[in-house]
Amino acid sequence: RTDGNIDELALEKLINEKTKAIVSVDYAGKSVEAKSIQELCKKHSLSFLSDSSHALGSEYQNKKVGGFALASVFSFHAIKPITTAEGGAVVTNDSELHE
Repeated sequence: RTDGNIDELALEKLINEKTKAIVSVDYAGKSVEAKSIQELCKKHSLSFLSDSSHALGSEYQNKKVGGFALASVFSFHAIKPITTAEGGAVVTNDSELHE
């Protein structure tokens, strides 16, 4: 890939019996190909986690990043787009994980 994000097409050949999850990083304001990664995770019964810190406010398929993975994290460290000097947030749409 030329945008710095994970190459979702190369992921499948890297999956083995020890693989439990795919963790992606949305980079430089651009989301990974989340739908492709979701499908791959479903096919192999893997969890999908995302670090969306560098793409806060960006969209993928007309939805804000941070809503495609089982859980997504946003860092508010001083070098991130939005800062509180330290701290961060974890977001999920999964009610069981939320509890």
